[in-house]
Amino acid sequence: MWSLQRPSADAIARFLDEQRAQPFSYAEVGHSRDRNPAGYAIDHNRERLGSGEQTFVAARTAVRAWRMFPPWTAIEPITTPIEQDRVLAVLVHALGVWFLNAARIVYVIDEPRRFGFAYGTLPAHAA
Repeated sequence: MWSLQRPSADAIARFLDEQRAQPFSYAEVGHSRDRNPAGYAIDHNRERLGSGEQTFVAARTAVRAWRMFPPWTAIEPITTPIEQDRVLAVLVHALGVWFLNAARIVYVIDEPRRFGFAYGTLPAHAA
């Protein structure tokens, strides 16, 4: 969904309701957890933030608050918890146009020394 103005909270809620029951837009759901699926470019980045428990807790807190996205994007609703099967919208604002992209969290890794998640695209996603 695209628009010349930022979508309202109601419009975003309707968009998410429409996408909630949709299947993923690809067949290899969850394969990135254990392997790199053939035919996909894997975007895997690492950045050293520091060391120790305090750094890990701060980084995990930032990820849970969706702070890893660039300023021209937003997660809607921003209060979406990082939990398997949660549906969310990635709102992108570029060149004066707003795009809503639907995604669902596929899996979460929440271990004492690792935290992360994967989300997959739904039919109403630009990818």
